[in-house]
Amino acid sequence: MCIRDRCGNNKQCITKGKCSDNKTSCNEENHETCCCAGLHNCQCCKSAETCCKVGSSSWCCKSGSTCGKTVNECETSNKCEDNKTTCKHESNEKCCCVSSHSCECCKSGEDCCKTGTDHWCCKTGTKCGHKKGECDSSNKCEDGTVCHFDKQESCCCGSSKTCVCCHSAETCCKSGSDKWCCKSGTTCGKTHGQCESGKKCEDNKTECNHASQETCCCNGGHGCTCCKSGENCCKTGTDKWCCKSGTTCGKSHGQCESGKKCEDGKTECNHDVCCCNGAHGCTCCKTGENCCKGGTDKWCCKSGTTCGKTHGQCDSGKKCEDGKTECNHASQETCCCSGSCVCCKSSEHCCKGGSDKWCCKSGTTCGKTHGQCDSGSKCADGVTECHSDKCCCGTGSGIKCTCCSVSKKCCTHGTTSWCCSSNQQCGTTGGQCVTPCRDQHTVCKTESHETCCCGSSSCTCCSSSVKCCTSGSTGWCCKQSEKCGSSTGKCDSKPKCPDGSTECPSGQSCCCPSGGKCNCCSGSQRCCKSSGSAWCCPSSQQCGSSTGKCGSEDTCSDGRTHCTPKSACCCSGSCICCVGQRCCGTWCCPTGSQCGTASKKCPKKEELKEFFGEAGRQNKPINNICLLYT
Repeated sequence: MCIRDRCGNNKQCITKGKCSDNKTSCNEENHETCCCAGLHNCQCCKSAETCCKVGSSSWCCKSGSTCGKTVNECETSNKCEDNKTTCKHESNEKCCCVSSHSCECCKSGEDCCKTGTDHWCCKTGTKCGHKKGECDSSNKCEDGTVCHFDKQESCCCGSSKTCVCCHSAETCCKSGSDKWCCKSGTTCGKTHGQCESGKKCEDNKTECNHASQETCCCNGGHGCTCCKSGENCCKTGTDKWCCKSGTTCGKSHGQCESGKKCEDGKTECNHDVCCCNGAHGCTCCKTGENCCKGGTDKWCCKSGTTCGKTHGQCDSGKKCEDGKTECNHASQETCCCSGSCVCCKSSEHCCKGGSDKWCCKSGTTCGKTHGQCDSGSKCADGVTECHSDKCCCGTGSGIKCTCCSVSKKCCTHGTTSWCCSSNQQCGTTGGQCVTPCRDQHTVCKTESHETCCCGSSSCTCCSSSVKCCTSGSTGWCCKQSEKCGSSTGKCDSKPKCPDGSTECPSGQSCCCPSGGKCNCCSGSQRCCKSSGSAWCCPSSQQCGSSTGKCGSEDTCSDGRTHCTPKSACCCSGSCICCVGQRCCGTWCCPTGSQCGTASKKCPKKEELKEFFGEAGRQNKPINNICLLYT
């Protein structure tokens, strides 16, 4: 029933809705809602408050807190999954649990460590040890070899229990007592130190690791990715992704659904229900559908229908709870039961009194005796009539009312009114209901494709073009091209190189030797490596033979041959490079010798004097070769 009280001379009207105890009235214009324990004890909760109930008592808890176990108790702490340990939100503590029976709180900046039934916390910059309370700054292998995890090294141990350290980008290879590391993009060979190139997928770019039993997952001209052994390759549109063994491919990129095998061992239903007929196999029915069987057949019937007598047949009749009365679902009839049952039409509602039951038309309410129907209660607009619901009316001339159930809140905007669920907030326009983030006060615009980005206690709204980053109690947004920073609000646009410390700005790429420190090269530079060092040279120059050296190239007259500064072009049609030697047309001769008359012959001066005599001394051309010597 809607009670309208007049206040003062300003003739302002306050709309109050009576709760189910028929005593408590909540102010709907302030978005108050009824919080009732049964029909006897009600409170009025504000829009941001949570309704709490224990037994016959009810109370309200403020936003950011949860209902306690006793009357009027509100908890602001974060209970862990063991339901005993409580970690403090405001101190950025987080739960560290082994199963749901044992937990402790790790401070901000600490990592949670687990082994067997033990759990403990280690400071950032250390690594979880092998037993409770142990935090290592290095990772000891089983033979005592120390691999530094801060350099992204890991242990690689053979059957003889001796180990070596492999970099994060390398693969650990084993063969008997031998062990060795192979670079990224290669696979383990059959003998010690042997590394074989991986397997190129059909896009001729992606390379999957044979040794790790990776397989190519390709989607036509849309590229490939590598799936691990046992994973399923999933495709949809232009996307491709991998799903773990035991799951099935979802409908969108990256979605994997946990499949459920039916009793026939073949049929797999995801979120659906198995409908089986013994040895005749199974089919999948959606939740709420009825499983029907007949002979060797099995089929599903929608909710509100019953199984027919033959395969695929579903009857529209609906048996009531007395097992006899059947109401016509097609005509939207509903069962009205109190012991036995009757059928009420869609425009009627069910009335009960003692063992009696009857139907009353829309616009009337149930009377006190069998068959009695009383006229309903009109709302402030003089038209709308609400029965067990409450009136929700706008303000001003030409107001319109609607009926909201006790569990829903009344929302108004000018002359318009509408209902929203108790966990939603009233929007700014007619009919709009918005769901706040889990901090209960941040509201994101779903129509603008905003989503909640929440830390443990506060939230912000991120658009679809950015990513959500969280740390402790806070959430913030970073560009898709950026990494989430290590502190609140920080976005890292410099991706780290494989050495784990070097960061290259946008437009530059990592230049890294095997196991050494990386450098950053721009797009106009080439990456040079030698003996654990890396440096950059202009793209017009070659890498020198030692660290930091760059050599320019000369192109010979054939347009193909390139000689370094320490060598010279030697051409006769095609070209070769002579390093500190004499050019003899198509070959090079050492210093102290002369060009011979036959290809690749280099006679000494004395031999030429003896062979050519006076002509040689006069530097005259013989056989078109000019012999010069002193």
